Amino acid sequence: MRLSNLTTEEIRNAKKLEFNLYHGTSSVFLDSIMKKGFGYRDNDIFNAEILKRLWENIKDINLEYVRTHSYIIPDMIEQRGRQKHEGVYLTPSKAQAIRYAKNNPYGEYLSTIYNCYKSLSSVDEKKANLIIPKEHPLKKIFNTSSKPILIRLENANISKLEGEDKSNITTLLTDIYKTYWDTIDWADDEAMDMLMQQKDIVLKEVLESDLIRVEYLNA
Repeated sequence: MRLSNLTTEEIRNAKKLEFNLYHGTSSVFLDSIMKKGFGYRDNDIFNAEILKRLWENIKDINLEYVRTHSYIIPDMIEQRGRQKHEGVYLTPSKAQAIRYAKNNPYGEYLSTIYNCYKSLSSVDEKKANLIIPKEHPLKKIFNTSSKPILIRLENANISKLEGEDKSNITTLLTDIYKTYWDTIDWADDEAMDMLMQQKDIVLKEVLESDLIRVEYLNA
């Protein structure tokens, strides 16, 4: 990562980013990305009602997955805080995106649905299959072998980006530049990548697939 020493005014007036953004996801979405664009969201698959029904049936059961996700999943259902899933989350940290891709075989949201489904199946398979019947497209995804992939977006159009909670993109970019120039004298590439983690940028529009680069990762 190499950044110019820009003023706040220059950052505000910039049209494109001079650094790459990354998104870690699963190969199960690649066909949809190529056909419908990066950022397209199929609400039959990213189904908040299914996640809610699964969680309602397992939240009081003493299962390890339930215990470790008891704070996260309600936020995902209610779209609160960092668990909002509006738009596509991008990061200047390549390592962060790779970690997300490798830890979530169906992407973060669908991996959560999958793990809730498996948890409910372990105690009541019939009820789990009523919530996600065999003909549902989620079943096809869950039965498809997946590989982690890294998506790279170069020279992103800033007008298509925003901060979390629809916050001002200039404020976030100013923070990224400040972090870079405050630490450049001592931070090597690995340290700089770590410093850029959790500086999430949201893509608010669907992009044509020819604007991204896709890399398969080792699982």
